[in-house]
Amino acid sequence: MSYWGGWRRQHQEFRRRVDQHRNQLRRDTEFFDGNPLYVTELRWTDPFDAEPPVAFVALSIGLAHSRAAVRCTPDAHAEWLAVGLDYLDAVSAATDRTAIARERYEVESEKLGNRLLWWRMRDVERDWVRAIEAYRAEVAAADAAYHPTRETVARHVAAEREVSERRLAEERARTEERRAKARELAALPLWGILVTGRGRDAEVTVHRHDLAPESPLPTDTQPHRWEEAEPLTGFALEPAVRALRETGASVRWEAAAVSAVEEEFGYTLRTWWEDLFPQSDLFRPPRPRGTSSTYTGTGHHSSYGTGGFSCASVH
Repeated sequence: MSYWGGWRRQHQEFRRRVDQHRNQLRRDTEFFDGNPLYVTELRWTDPFDAEPPVAFVALSIGLAHSRAAVRCTPDAHAEWLAVGLDYLDAVSAATDRTAIARERYEVESEKLGNRLLWWRMRDVERDWVRAIEAYRAEVAAADAAYHPTRETVARHVAAEREVSERRLAEERARTEERRAKARELAALPLWGILVTGRGRDAEVTVHRHDLAPESPLPTDTQPHRWEEAEPLTGFALEPAVRALRETGASVRWEAAAVSAVEEEFGYTLRTWWEDLFPQSDLFRPPRPRGTSSTYTGTGHHSSYGTGGFSCASVH
């Protein structure tokens, strides 16, 4: 945009932007509870189309739109924001003074241009160049005063990011260790299936061949196609249970088997199962009638009296 364009409108926008940022920093000063705060860079440029443009950067440190987290003491938080507010006040005052010089420049330019006093324009141009140079110097001084605070905040952000990344790495390692342990347990041929009843009245009891059950297992069982392959691995157990649930059968886990998995794995039966088969809805609440799902069985409440747990009750 040329000098003769909408710099006044740009100046108003600049003032609006600075007021907005100032209000944001003042709101930030009202919040501190010891939790990580969020740092946002507020960036804008001068309204005078200076070449190169004069750039401004302030830091919002609070609950504003976040890009980086930082931990600090209440005193440090207050100090950072106070320095930021001083910076905004300084650049705002410098910009307002330069706007007055710009107004004078345009008035004199128009007056001299109409009278064809072109030789006087050199003085007018020189005054405007000096005003811009003074403006750059004032902004640079304000920026230099603010720079140590920006650097301090950046170090805190970097430290917090390092802590966060280390925690994420540790969590990923723990998750992978847990899943490896889940796969190791699932590879063992331990599991058996007993089916009682027929159709939607059928119940599947999942038990372990290597353990004595806490309560007697059902005896009036129906034949099924996985019998000859038993004992099943956990990987073979999943498609078998899924196929039986798709016929409408409910699933009950024998209590000793549940306790053994939780002792050997270190987590709940549900966690073990869903680590292995994340798409399974075996332990999720039943879907409303009329909705489709890979697993269509209905969940039931715990069967404590018979020494087992239904899928809906195991977490």
